[in-house]
Amino acid sequence: MLNLFLRKKYIHAERSSVCFGDDCNAPNAEELPYTKDMKLSSFLWTVEKYVPHFSPEQHTIWVIENLGEPIAFLESDRTHSYACTPVNNIMVKDIKEQRIFCRYFYVYRGRLCSELNNFVTPEWEAAHPESITLLDYVKAYYDLPVEDRRGW
Repeated sequence: MLNLFLRKKYIHAERSSVCFGDDCNAPNAEELPYTKDMKLSSFLWTVEKYVPHFSPEQHTIWVIENLGEPIAFLESDRTHSYACTPVNNIMVKDIKEQRIFCRYFYVYRGRLCSELNNFVTPEWEAAHPESITLLDYVKAYYDLPVEDRRGW
């Protein structure tokens, strides 16, 4: 009986492809385990192991989405690990439909990019002068109405 109580549950995770070879396995799905009383802040360490790591020189943010909205951010640092920041430290069991999608963002030639292509235009930057860090830009992107988010 105790085994039934302690049994792990799973979140269905999918993520962006990061290279052509990775596309063969798209959507790169995996079932990520969690325990009954686990909070999102603890679960993010499991997600960190699931998403690819980029070169330490490339500043990257993985946005953990649930039904198209961000629930957490994994921001790379120069030590090849991520700073994990939940939007709200909810219980993992409360994630809707028990599904997440991990989407990455990075800066390329001074432009914020993702697999959605370059979406930061000079007009967009001018409308968000307060956005000075990569994380600020990513958060401002998610503040846009869904219909204004390119590639969705």
